Amino acid sequence: ERHDEAIRAYSRSRSLLRAAGELVEAARTEIGWTDALMYLDRYREARRVGRRALRTFLDQGDARRAGRVLMNLGNLEYRRDRPLEAVALYRQAIEHLPDDSMDTAIADYNLGNILVQTGDLESAERRYRRAQERALESGHELIALHAEYALAGLETARHRYRTGLAELERCGAAFQRAGHRRGLGNCLLDRATVFLRLHMVREAAREAERAQKEFQGLGLQLEASRAAFVSGVAELRRGRWRN
Repeated sequence: ERHDEAIRAYSRSRSLLRAAGELVEAARTEIGWTDALMYLDRYREARRVGRRALRTFLDQGDARRAGRVLMNLGNLEYRRDRPLEAVALYRQAIEHLPDDSMDTAIADYNLGNILVQTGDLESAERRYRRAQERALESGHELIALHAEYALAGLETARHRYRTGLAELERCGAAFQRAGHRRGLGNCLLDRATVFLRLHMVREAAREAERAQKEFQGLGLQLEASRAAFVSGVAELRRGRWRN
């Protein structure tokens, strides 16, 4: 319902701004409009609105905003389960964004996530490392930490479990220092999953229980349920029932 209201508001705002000759401002409203349509699964409309904003920004020579729209269109294709199309759009976005910007760091990070889904782990690693470098250069340490966390995930995906566990532990400690409980919870849950894969059930149960507490403290019920599931599997493998 909120997205429907947002779409109506964006439509009214765009009409008023275009009538006043404020074409760039009208196109800016279309960025949010695209997102709202996407979350309602109205993909054809979202693509049409996004493409229209993209043409305006390109005509006005606003490369940064054109890059942001291309990122949104990439998210749209990814949501439609079209990762290759999303990769192409994100690569176009990065060509338009300044090298030293936060937007570029985010684009590289998101592109890395999409490349993981395509199975191209080497390209994903390059993107994560670029995201980390650019985030640090632009003073956005939390984005850099998320990229470091993603790199730790690649280690476990490659079955380099010892390295992956150590890097996840380091990332978890960094998230904790930054007061980012969700990041800490994610690291703990990932470590629990790896321990379970290695049949280290005592360690898996410990980390999963810690993750569950972090997620519950944030009201993240889905994530807490996932942690509880991993904890339950670990306890069953230890031969322990919990009511």
